[in-house]
Amino acid sequence: MTVDILAIDVETTGYSPKIDRIIQIGGVAVRIENDQFRLTGVLDLVVNPGMNVHVSREIEHLTGLSRERLNSGMPMYGAWDKLQEFLNIPTRSSDSERVELVGHNIQFDLRMIGAEATRLRRVTNIPGVVYCTMKSHKRPIKLADLCRQLEVPVVGGFHNAFNDAVSTMLCHRTTGLPWFAGKAPATFIGYDVSKWGIWSCVDTNPELVGMILRNRGLVTVESAF
Repeated sequence: MTVDILAIDVETTGYSPKIDRIIQIGGVAVRIENDQFRLTGVLDLVVNPGMNVHVSREIEHLTGLSRERLNSGMPMYGAWDKLQEFLNIPTRSSDSERVELVGHNIQFDLRMIGAEATRLRRVTNIPGVVYCTMKSHKRPIKLADLCRQLEVPVVGGFHNAFNDAVSTMLCHRTTGLPWFAGKAPATFIGYDVSKWGIWSCVDTNPELVGMILRNRGLVTVESAF
């Protein structure tokens, strides 16, 4: 069975879809087929919410994203296109038999993404079955606590959208889902480094993968899955 699983996470200026904005989007996509699985795409974007959007010191401290860093981020209309490209990864092949979108408290992420879509007058394309790792337990649990409980490796800390997406995918795998059972990691397809100095989900130049992961201190991602 061929299964595509996409994990996503967003960091925001707050919890209200009406007034708060997305400031970072992270994602990791895995394809499982035959006896192996491979990483088919990643998304790691810092988003500029605009100068008129207030970003509290608490959010800056929590995410590590300073106002200066956000000012040099990608505008939301560009980030939206990258997000949609990431969500469309399974459609590049006609042999996908199942698609899952996973996140930790993913309903919040989807509400924030939906609010941004409304502002941009875009339509949100949500693929496949939506799965929430937080709701896989009887009570709400923080991602850090879930990782500790499942003994999955911590990748670069929490409250970073890409790191949290990777950790969510690891938790999703560890919960014993049949798609991962007995499957061994294969290889990366590759990534593209954009003019914004951040990398995102374009299947090009596999040689960049190791270099990018090493430079970001995330080389453990390559073997984590």
